[in-house]
Amino acid sequence: YGKLVWNITQAPSQIDKLVDNVSSIFGGLTMIGIGVVMFYNFDKAGILFACCSLIISLLIQTKLNKTDYDLDVSLNNEQKRRDYIYRLFYMKDYAKEFRLNKDLKQKQFEVFKESSRNIVYFYKKFATKRIWYSFIVDFLCKTFTLNGIYVIYLIYMAMIKQTLSYGNVVALYRTASWQFSSGVFSLVTVIPQFSKSSLYMESIREFLRLKNKIVNDADGQKA
Repeated sequence: YGKLVWNITQAPSQIDKLVDNVSSIFGGLTMIGIGVVMFYNFDKAGILFACCSLIISLLIQTKLNKTDYDLDVSLNNEQKRRDYIYRLFYMKDYAKEFRLNKDLKQKQFEVFKESSRNIVYFYKKFATKRIWYSFIVDFLCKTFTLNGIYVIYLIYMAMIKQTLSYGNVVALYRTASWQFSSGVFSLVTVIPQFSKSSLYMESIREFLRLKNKIVNDADGQKA
């Protein structure tokens, strides 16, 4: 039930993101179209570099979004428990109880510290995956491939094979490569967000598919 409530509270922000993502997709497709035209007219091999970068980035970004969602789910209960205890110390109805009962106050401090430790643990647990996924997308697929290997390829084609003029090299790098990479990584950021939003929606669907039933708790009482 707590997971359902959390997913429902995320619904408004997910809807806003959906609207923004749709507009970003059209902008990204426009920049990609301009880049493809430039590649096709001057250097068709550039399309291969761009497509490889796009496909790998989409796959890795999808995994990154799934990891972020799993992190959010893991943090949810601990953050709620920590925030609940944090609020107790500022509510006058409980302040008197804490002053009169030191054991209760100490117990709440221990629970607060435990929740904080668990939050740190979950961040560390998912940190390695998130760092490597971000490194692959941001550096290997974008900077290293399009701004590194592709630039070396353009210089080789212009200086060694002399199949490209220096003007075409500048045009391909400044116009096609920059615009295409901007469009590609706009899509790479946006498209996996749809998958991430669907994870929230799927949790709600799972709850709605549940059938009401009576179960026995640990004390043998019906609930």
